[in-house]
Amino acid sequence: MHLQRTVVPFLLLLLPLTAVLAVIAAHRQAKLQKKEPPSPPAVRVSFGTDSWPMFRGNPQLTGTASGELPNRLALAWKFQTAGPIKSTPIAADGKVYITSTDQKLYTLDLKTGALLWSRELGEMEASALWTKSALYVGTTTGWFYAINPADGAVLWKYETKGKIAGSANFLNGRIFFGSYDGTLHALSPDGKALWTFQTESYLNGTPAAVPSAVIAGGCDANLYLIHPDDPGQVRRIDTGSYIPSSPAVYENLAYVGNFEGQLFCVDIQTAQIVWTSTHPDDAFFAVPAVNEQYLVVSSQKNKVLCLDRKTGGLLWTFRTEDAVNSSPVICGTKVLFGSNDGFFRMLSLADGKELWSANLAQPIVSSPSVVSNLVLVGCDDGFVYAWKQPD
Repeated sequence: MHLQRTVVPFLLLLLPLTAVLAVIAAHRQAKLQKKEPPSPPAVRVSFGTDSWPMFRGNPQLTGTASGELPNRLALAWKFQTAGPIKSTPIAADGKVYITSTDQKLYTLDLKTGALLWSRELGEMEASALWTKSALYVGTTTGWFYAINPADGAVLWKYETKGKIAGSANFLNGRIFFGSYDGTLHALSPDGKALWTFQTESYLNGTPAAVPSAVIAGGCDANLYLIHPDDPGQVRRIDTGSYIPSSPAVYENLAYVGNFEGQLFCVDIQTAQIVWTSTHPDDAFFAVPAVNEQYLVVSSQKNKVLCLDRKTGGLLWTFRTEDAVNSSPVICGTKVLFGSNDGFFRMLSLADGKELWSANLAQPIVSSPSVVSNLVLVGCDDGFVYAWKQPD
């Protein structure tokens, strides 16, 4: 009787607790069974030009693309060649054209990376130039070729007396390129020599071109401003050290760096230096990317610098683990470039902070191109990579 009086009240006390626990258990089960609302889809962005027909994207060699890059990229496809790729992948009419040191020019489908055709021409470090009628490209053996874009057939070839390391430019029906024979060559689209201009040393880079001048930097330390129709009309600016790369032109101003870490802004009309920005710890082998506000340039001394385009004032510096010979590209508010440390990076243009990177584990000398919502770049591992916005 005593046990009954003790147990019954205890059980009665447990009833509310049991009910509470049951309610909690039911709530948890319902929460587990309830479907969480799906994450909102990523905002799709549009970036890149409709075509990237040449090194740096245009005859002024500005290295700029329209649109706005996403904050990170995902691999769309990659294609392997048999040698390091030093050149920029160019793209037009839904195709990618890439040269390789394995002596072949490759044509790929832009969307899939599938091989369409290849043509053996000789070792190539220079990017190809695309026009509607032909592809133009030089080899390290000194031959300059015109190629049928449809099937890779050789249309004609032109011999120089030195290695062709820089890409060709095209403006107003004329082809311009330099060679290690120290000569700037001007050809017609059918391969006839229109004129030549002799410098005092190698021409390693690509000449920029505007209607009033062809602008070329030489390993003789001179920046040349040559009339497109008359090489007798030439002005030169002595920069004090050899120029291993190419100038970029924005409006009527040319921007170029030399081996001694100096960056120059030159007025094309007057041939006068507007400003000089000196960085004694740097050596510039890459082409600056230039837009309305900024100038971004890579340094062999393991860094990328951003300057105020109008004044030459330094805005920020980004340090890498090895030399940067890849010429940067500006797209919207972001900058893309590769480095010899094997990383392909995206930085904020405003402050130089890293937003995204991919470790390709081999040096990246190739300059990227941004076309039709894809970012293309070559690598010393022999691959060309195509990056897209993540799904």
